[in-house]
Amino acid sequence: MSRRNRWGFFCIFFSVENLFELLPISISAVLPDTVTELRLRVGRPLYLCDGAGWRFVGDKKNAYVVTQSDVDYVLGKASGYSVYSVSDNLVRGYLTYKGGIRIGAVGEGVTVGDKLKAVKCFSALAVRVPHEIKGKADKVISMIIEGKSFKNTLVLSPTAGGKTTLLREIARRASTAGLNVAVIDERYELASAVSGAPTLDVGDTTDVLSGVPKLLAYEMLIRSMNPDVIVTDELFNEREVAAVIDAMRAGVKIAASIHADNADSLKNTAYESLLKTAQVVVTLSKTPRAGTVGRVDIR
Repeated sequence: MSRRNRWGFFCIFFSVENLFELLPISISAVLPDTVTELRLRVGRPLYLCDGAGWRFVGDKKNAYVVTQSDVDYVLGKASGYSVYSVSDNLVRGYLTYKGGIRIGAVGEGVTVGDKLKAVKCFSALAVRVPHEIKGKADKVISMIIEGKSFKNTLVLSPTAGGKTTLLREIARRASTAGLNVAVIDERYELASAVSGAPTLDVGDTTDVLSGVPKLLAYEMLIRSMNPDVIVTDELFNEREVAAVIDAMRAGVKIAASIHADNADSLKNTAYESLLKTAQVVVTLSKTPRAGTVGRVDIR
């Protein structure tokens, strides 16, 4: 039975076939089908996350030790064997591969003044596999959508806490409700678009804008697509928060996420204004598993 068919029984889509295609055979041969994230650090053991949590591959005596060739292979495959052609992406810290696989990359930076111009001598990669879980929003969706009424929603969670998976499902359910939805997918994680078309299910009435910085994307979508709802992941600074609030003032409903353990951690920060504006705040926890709804506040 193929990896895809086995995962099909759990109603979870993993791009494991794309992942195994991306990796050198020496690594793919020692991975379980359940892998969701990999850390490749040159000269150190391969580290992976699966359904049971983080662990090394093999024991200390037989651990798979990542080589520079392994890192170079992945970057070569992801860039179409032209790392130079994707240098702008690498300056932002990541590449994407088909099926929405995201490759974070770090190494030696080249700066001019206070600006990062290039990254070279790559020494570590974080490879994340996107997945969708239909029904993941069931516990909260009735608080967010009532008929065709959508409440401005903020999703909080720590890193790898399930924000993207939940937002993707919120977008799909808003589409199912008959709303015109726009997804800002700056890092190709929400919809995992290939050649502009989403490969993950974000709904039949959802438009996806990929690879565009949020500050530009909000204005583009509001002017060109007239959405009822905009869904976006990982707001990062005060300017992005201001763009979200401006979209709300224009009458567009918003679902967005922020890295945070809880709402209290946003007080006296650039994000507090958005916290006060949101009508629904969903806080996720990584325990007992990523994506667990810890708290829902209705404003």
